[in-house]
Amino acid sequence: MRKIRSGISIPLRIGIVILVAAIIASLLFLADFESSIPSNRVNQDLFELPYPPPLLASPDLSSINYSITFAQPINGSYALTTEPPQGLSAEFIPSEVSATGLLATTLRIMCHSATAPGDYTIKLEAQSRKSNYSATIEIKVLRYLVVTVGTNFLPQNLTVTGGSTVTWLRLNGVLSQTDDGSHDIDFSSGVSLVSPTLAQYNSWSYHFTQSGIYDYYCKYHPFMTGEIFVTS
Repeated sequence: MRKIRSGISIPLRIGIVILVAAIIASLLFLADFESSIPSNRVNQDLFELPYPPPLLASPDLSSINYSITFAQPINGSYALTTEPPQGLSAEFIPSEVSATGLLATTLRIMCHSATAPGDYTIKLEAQSRKSNYSATIEIKVLRYLVVTVGTNFLPQNLTVTGGSTVTWLRLNGVLSQTDDGSHDIDFSSGVSLVSPTLAQYNSWSYHFTQSGIYDYYCKYHPFMTGEIFVTS
């Protein structure tokens, strides 16, 4: 008796292989397509701020730079943008960071000349091919603000009305291997007062009630001087 062979023919086998390959390719394409759609995440912890908000700004200063780092590992490259309110401008320098490159940037805050003192918020965004992160940061606009840049007080001379509060903000970090950049405000006229030593991004304020000239300097850098003229 003749034996009948059973099994799948070669053409059918080829067709099955092609079909399976097509299904796998389709699944891979869908997975890649889905992963390419940005997911929106509100993540306040992605942006690591130099010190607890609010960050300070003033119409008397053209801009203030704050260092921003990323508090957790990131994948790929992120484009950085800001959405400031009316009266403020803000930008990242540089405006892109990547996991294989720089993981720190500078947030430059600019205050318009007519911006009223008060509390504001700026929206920060980090956008990549796969994810969008956002966070809000608090900004306090002060009428009178003096900042330290290197070994200079800016502005060096300031005129205020009686009853005004002046705030000093240390922006600079370490100046050299032998100078950690510490600053203070030591008054030599007008009042007998010395501020605490300011670490980077720390601030100190004084309320002037009496008119007169108030000269001051930094005891760590005696050549670093400033003056507050208080009008009646």
